[in-house]
Amino acid sequence: MTGPAEDVRQRVRSYLLGQAEAKGFAELRPAVEEARAALIAEVEPLSEAQAAFQPPGEGEAGWSVRDVLRHVIFEEEDVTRLILQLAAGHPGPGTIIGRLREREGASLEALLHDLKEARRRLLATVEALAGSERLDATAPHPWFGELNCRAWFLFQRVHDGDHTRQVQAIKQAPGFPAA
Repeated sequence: MTGPAEDVRQRVRSYLLGQAEAKGFAELRPAVEEARAALIAEVEPLSEAQAAFQPPGEGEAGWSVRDVLRHVIFEEEDVTRLILQLAAGHPGPGTIIGRLREREGASLEALLHDLKEARRRLLATVEALAGSERLDATAPHPWFGELNCRAWFLFQRVHDGDHTRQVQAIKQAPGFPAA
């Protein structure tokens, strides 16, 4: 792979690995939290009809805001478990991109609650690990390669940013409800 997409992939990978090497969980936390706050700010004001709206498209392009939240919650729960495993020095299987499971039909309010709870659990996990985590164990990310526990934590910033942009695009799609 060459070209702009490969350049972006390499730049993000370098960022994740460099920051994870140089900074502990506490120093990485503000960037991770800022990205989550941006996602919540895009989603909280929406109505149920807006959250359920599905733009035209296949796969992730056709996800509703509720689908996006279901995905982010599920992936964050998965990454929290992966961070625990890696921090203990056990290589992990990584994650699979684009998964949607559970919480189908959940209200926007319930999804926002679950999103905040998933983040609370992630932060409690990394806070408990801080200073004792191993950095030699890794798990593969499908786009960014092998990442250690800190890089997977920082990846949550990238993931939230991607899905914040996705929500913004959904809100700009033709037919998006006014309220």
